[in-house]
Amino acid sequence: MESSIGVLMPIPIYEGLQRELKKRFKVYNLWEAPNKSQFINTHASSIRAYIGTSGFGADADFINALPNLEIIARIIGLGRIGEAIAKRVEGFNCPIIYHSRSEKAGVKYKYYPNVVELATNCQILVVACSLTPDNHNIVNRRVIDALGPKGVVINIGRGTHVDEGELVSALVEGRLGGAGLDVYQNEPNVPPQLLELENVLLLHHVGSSTFETRISMTDLVIANLDAHFFYNKPLLTPVV
Repeated sequence: MESSIGVLMPIPIYEGLQRELKKRFKVYNLWEAPNKSQFINTHASSIRAYIGTSGFGADADFINALPNLEIIARIIGLGRIGEAIAKRVEGFNCPIIYHSRSEKAGVKYKYYPNVVELATNCQILVVACSLTPDNHNIVNRRVIDALGPKGVVINIGRGTHVDEGELVSALVEGRLGGAGLDVYQNEPNVPPQLLELENVLLLHHVGSSTFETRISMTDLVIANLDAHFFYNKPLLTPVV
């Protein structure tokens, strides 16, 4: 199925994904170019797809430099993380409530329109949303205080979802009961105060590094590209 369709990769992403892409497309490895601007200028007209990550997106200037770009695929996760967590928590007979930009149709869990109200009515707050300007520091002092001394914050989204300074202060002062984190505001640096606390569980940002997850991510990227370029079908996971 190899074709002349050009796909640009800014950094090495999963060996399995690179192998599958090379079977289908002409892959341009931006990280190998000594002069990246010149590389883009040389190959701009040939590039029709861009494969990015949560750390390597594509801003307006970058997109405008690729006149024939048709599709951007970003490796962030498999989506529906919150729903997957909820299904697992149900096994422990825990009541589940949630907040999102809007109430989801067909979801049986109770919806709260703002995070403070959500935190007031729960003991364990799990942050598992994508990062946008609207939810930067979505867990702030008001939310932390609403959780209170028996509350726990679990952040598996992005470090900047949580006001890290307020989190550290609340944990040290006993205003928050505990925290579980695998993302940090200034990764890979962890605030030294957190390392000294017994009510905090810390992990490297490796949540998507299992063999099975990487295979699923690869399959999803390839399926979207195949649908667009070869089968003229709607994307499986469009972002609009």
